[in-house]
Amino acid sequence: MGYTYLSDLRQPGVTGGRAGRSIEGRSAPGNMLSLTHVHGWEYGTNFVNLDLRRYGSQIPAGKSSYPGPAATFDYGQTTLFLTCRGTLSGNSLVGAPLFVLPGLIKDVSLAYGVDHQSDNTRLSLLRTRTMGGLSFTFDVPVGFFNLAVLAQKDWFRFADLLPPLRQTGTDIVPRIEATYLMPLTFTGLPLSLTGFASYNPPRGDDPKGGRLKAEVLTRTSLVLDLGDLLYQKPNRMKAFIGVLHQKNLLGANSRIVPGAQFTSFLAGLSFSVF
Repeated sequence: MGYTYLSDLRQPGVTGGRAGRSIEGRSAPGNMLSLTHVHGWEYGTNFVNLDLRRYGSQIPAGKSSYPGPAATFDYGQTTLFLTCRGTLSGNSLVGAPLFVLPGLIKDVSLAYGVDHQSDNTRLSLLRTRTMGGLSFTFDVPVGFFNLAVLAQKDWFRFADLLPPLRQTGTDIVPRIEATYLMPLTFTGLPLSLTGFASYNPPRGDDPKGGRLKAEVLTRTSLVLDLGDLLYQKPNRMKAFIGVLHQKNLLGANSRIVPGAQFTSFLAGLSFSVF
């Protein structure tokens, strides 16, 4: 479980404050609680993460216009992010190192996943994303680097739109995800560089008009293992700082939609309960 502070969050279409109606949108700090489960088994891996993010009041919570009138509240929105990923190792499934390319690839796995997002704004957005494809585990000297090439499809529900636009699906498009961890042993500290990045191209029409744009998300963190440093029990307590960057949030065009892009400093603590 973990806590993360984010210094500069945005939401597409939210303007005001010092930023006025500029393309930068309105900035708000955020606080996020996370629950994460990871494990490996005989044939692969499983990863589940639940983030509950609360924005500052600069990005307000609200109520959609159906039923009844729309409303905006004087406290910040809350957004739930659920991420599930799984792999089935090719080498384990065939019982032999068939998918090994010495010095380059350690394994090729079947990869699959589901993302879900919901919030309590005037849009009352629900977004569900499914994906499946291949994950390549690279043969790196230390740490790990994985690259997944997937097919992705999204379903949206905007509560402020009337049917049939309220619920809509997108085109199936390619998706690329990278995850990595690099121990920084040269520092003499239990310090590592970790990160995640994803990209998907434009995936169809935006129910609010125009076309959905390519989405980019990156998160990079320096992680200090405090458990190892302070009482020789690694992976029990960690502190981290990093940067989160998102472009074309929810497919909104960051060139014309205020708040559709941001870069935020982040910092936090995580604890392994089990």
